Amino acid sequence: MQRKLIIALTLALASPAVYADSPKQAAKDASGLGAEFVYKYLVGEIAGQRGELGLASSVLLDLAKSSHDARLAERATRAALYGSQPQIALRAAHLWAELDPDSKEARQALTQLLMASGKLSELRPHLQKLIAEENDRGGAFMYLVGMFARAGDKAGVLKLVQELAKPYPDLPEAHFALAHAAWNAGQDNLGISELQAADQINPGWEPSALLKGQILQRQAADSALQFYREFLATYPHTNEVRLAYARLLVNEKQLESARQQFDMLVEAAPANAEIQVVIGLLSVQMDDFTNAENHFLKALELEFKEPNQVYLYLGQVAERLQRDTEAQEWYGKVSTDSQQYLDAQLRSALLIARQGHLDEARKRLQELPDLTNEQRVITIQTEASLLLQAKRPQEAYDLLREAVENLPNSPDLVYDYAMAAERVHQY
Repeated sequence: MQRKLIIALTLALASPAVYADSPKQAAKDASGLGAEFVYKYLVGEIAGQRGELGLASSVLLDLAKSSHDARLAERATRAALYGSQPQIALRAAHLWAELDPDSKEARQALTQLLMASGKLSELRPHLQKLIAEENDRGGAFMYLVGMFARAGDKAGVLKLVQELAKPYPDLPEAHFALAHAAWNAGQDNLGISELQAADQINPGWEPSALLKGQILQRQAADSALQFYREFLATYPHTNEVRLAYARLLVNEKQLESARQQFDMLVEAAPANAEIQVVIGLLSVQMDDFTNAENHFLKALELEFKEPNQVYLYLGQVAERLQRDTEAQEWYGKVSTDSQQYLDAQLRSALLIARQGHLDEARKRLQELPDLTNEQRVITIQTEASLLLQAKRPQEAYDLLREAVENLPNSPDLVYDYAMAAERVHQY
């Protein structure tokens, strides 16, 4: 969890010119200062330009301490984050926030680094200040929900949010943040109570209703379904809640009711491509492949933002409808630079093998370009599986033996190799 937060903060503070200064410009910036300072400054800048971010961040932090310059503390924080030096980043962010107490960015960096290091007790005063000075305090509490979502100390987070929310009894987002923390900490009754308080302040607020549905679903699906029905009867235009209701109906195998909700969603938002895709996926879950295909095609017509994903879905639906040629055409539309490309090629190879052309399928897999080691493992496993299905265990064993030698750090590959060895009695 700490690594994920550090990566997120690095991206949030991303700057294309963290080390854009030339040594000449760096010297100019440091002009008028002592020779030792100038020398260290140049060392830090040059180290950063060469990618030695651990050294750069340490040097810049020392300079920030000696000069009390918030700009250097900021640069030290950024360099440490880019260089995966969380301890230096935390010290630098502390100094940055101290030297520039009015900087919202400095406080956000510090709070996220404290969160990543699990120092919840140190977070409270910084978060209190952030919330108090924020024009959009509701947005600040919603920001906290996301920040605390993957925290390990659920009870500690709940206590902290209770303290933060206490001064804001009339703010629905404060009650929502507290409800979310309570839910994560397993205190469902407290979560429901806080959501009821939010609803009194802002009736019909969708985020609150969605969270209440999740809490009730964890207790009993029927309770969640009843809540959704009652909420939608009062607030029929809340599409996100209706979508959650439809999902739960599918999960509970109440398929006819789910179809009615699909129709209402499409009628309410006919030009929403995302809703078309979600309904298509739920239709697949219901084994209603014709309806799924119609919704996926409509999503493409509405210019869904990730068409490659829809091409893959349409290929899978075509397979289920036993239209293999059409499935291949959809897989062929998936672009080579998309995340779905490997999945599309694997499914295409499986189709080719199923049609009795195993060697052609193997060739397709072997010629896939620019694979990572993880992707190579997946393609080799797929090829070996095809060989075993074709009752060619010796070839599968030979393929996996060579793969284990070339990719020795894959437990999955080693396991498959051991199973293949057992099939051909190679111990």
